[in-house]
Amino acid sequence: MAEIKVVKVEIRLPAYPSLPPALTLQLEDGRIFPMFSIPINTIIAIGNIIYGKRIVDDERKNFGEILAEIPLLREYLKKIVRKVVIDRIDNNDRFYATATLTVDGDEKIITMVPSSAILLALLANAEIYVDEMLLGLVQPEDEEREFYA
Repeated sequence: MAEIKVVKVEIRLPAYPSLPPALTLQLEDGRIFPMFSIPINTIIAIGNIIYGKRIVDDERKNFGEILAEIPLLREYLKKIVRKVVIDRIDNNDRFYATATLTVDGDEKIITMVPSSAILLALLANAEIYVDEMLLGLVQPEDEEREFYA
């Protein structure tokens, strides 16, 4: 399993309100790993972390945004979250991520929804990787690009 490091996470908002938001993961080797159908609350929390401001006009904050505003929690997460790897896909075309944590000296491996794992890694300032075997399965197609700003 070859893991390729993510060097940048970008949000892609749909041009049409009926479409769900997406993420683009830029990899250290220049390739891109697109992620579609990301929950809006996750997108908002990720946007708050990577842009340092809210990306929606709504005064209500979601759980991820609240977590991002607690410095003590983020410092603790930095100490325990080692890395996140988007590492597999199942027969229903659902991707999985593995978060590696060190808690009280013990390594814990947690299977997560990839977008939530990315949010966790961003909260902890931990590294994010994509397993190379997944790169051929999802490509940013030209038709999909026109639907996102």
